[in-house]
Amino acid sequence: MGIFTGNASSYLRTPESRLTGMVRQVRYYLTGIFQNAPHPFHPTKISRFNPLQQMTYLKVMFLLFPILIVTGIMLLYPEWLPDTIAGRNSGWVIATIHYLTGFFLAIFLVIHLYLCTLGDRVLYIFRGMIDGLHRHDVEDKTSENESPAITLKVSQTDRKADM
Repeated sequence: MGIFTGNASSYLRTPESRLTGMVRQVRYYLTGIFQNAPHPFHPTKISRFNPLQQMTYLKVMFLLFPILIVTGIMLLYPEWLPDTIAGRNSGWVIATIHYLTGFFLAIFLVIHLYLCTLGDRVLYIFRGMIDGLHRHDVEDKTSENESPAITLKVSQTDRKADM
């Protein structure tokens, strides 16, 4: 889908080394989020995804989904398959690949849904998936005597920049 819409470049942009960025993001998800640490990456108009998202979405969109589609089509038309693949029944091999790919995509979905609840407020990230707006709370400290007010900051990612 990203190839046809021009969004593929969103998965390739990263502000630093991909490995360093992924390590920072994993560390944030494992410990930093529970210590109220600041988020290591913030979406911009040019780079909407952090390095871990970029790597994960690249693998899901350009590896797992095509494998699932191709093996699904192969299972629909078993008469087109050779009798054996690597000495095993080809239907069994293709079905195993298809089911394992579906299993990994199901795990991706569960993890993705969990991580979507980790925004400043539970529905912020879910709503952002639908309307393309990134929402996060910003503390506004007006004076030392007053309590800080939490305001909503909404930034829109520029979808035309990726096309």
